[in-house]
Amino acid sequence: MNASVPGVTVVIPCHNDGVFVGGAVDSALAQSHPDVTEIVVIDDASDDPATRDVLASLDAERVRVLRVPHGHVAAARNHGIRQARTPYVMVLDSDDRMEPDYLKETVSLLEADPSLAVAGSWLRTWGAGEWVVKPSGGGLTEFLPRNNCPGSSLLRRSCWQECGGYSEELRGDYEDWDYYLKVTSRGWRIAVVPAPLMRYHLAQGSLNTQGFARRPELVAEIVRRHLDTYRAHIVEAMAGKERILMQRVEELRDHLVATPDAPLPQVTFGDGGLAFAAAVQALREGAVRP
Repeated sequence: MNASVPGVTVVIPCHNDGVFVGGAVDSALAQSHPDVTEIVVIDDASDDPATRDVLASLDAERVRVLRVPHGHVAAARNHGIRQARTPYVMVLDSDDRMEPDYLKETVSLLEADPSLAVAGSWLRTWGAGEWVVKPSGGGLTEFLPRNNCPGSSLLRRSCWQECGGYSEELRGDYEDWDYYLKVTSRGWRIAVVPAPLMRYHLAQGSLNTQGFARRPELVAEIVRRHLDTYRAHIVEAMAGKERILMQRVEELRDHLVATPDAPLPQVTFGDGGLAFAAAVQALREGAVRP
């Protein structure tokens, strides 16, 4: 342990992810931060023989593997964080990878600002698609309408203790957003490094893509779990949703104007749909006038 810099424990939950977990471990070992104190892989009751072989092959001097009953990612993260004695804990999904400077940059943010509970970064996706995604972090107002920080992020362990950790009954269903609402509703803030320092795996059929189809019911559950917070901040939550919607509407408008042969969506009433259709039509006509 380097006494001049804060130590970091990296916690990597793994359930039957043997094809990926070695890459996550390698990315933790390759960090430029000088004190990655320990790497803990939580084997969430993997029953895939290939995964168990991969976990057994990890270097025991550099990586500790702990097997737990199957409790899903929130329970596995909590178990790993309970083992940590460092002030900061990196929770890293088994199919994600950190760029070498990830911990150096995120630790610097938490060290510089004691009001920060979490630090993450922009994402560069791989797998089902390749994009740079730019969450922005923030405080409660930024997290009421949507999750605004990746799940693979650096946590201040004392804040995790204060907030009671991840909600283990949420089994892959927005447990990150739930935790960040716990954090920000207590006055903490969340920072995001404006650079794609996380390689985020986007797989067809993953919990992330499956959850999109169930988003209305999952959002409803988040609101129910934090009902007092939403009641107290209903104006900010609704206005935030509208700002996000307007950003998407403007992007769609620009696309439809640039592709004048594309049909308009069904024109609707009472939600801005009629005004949207009229604006697109006017812009299209203006674009083709001599």
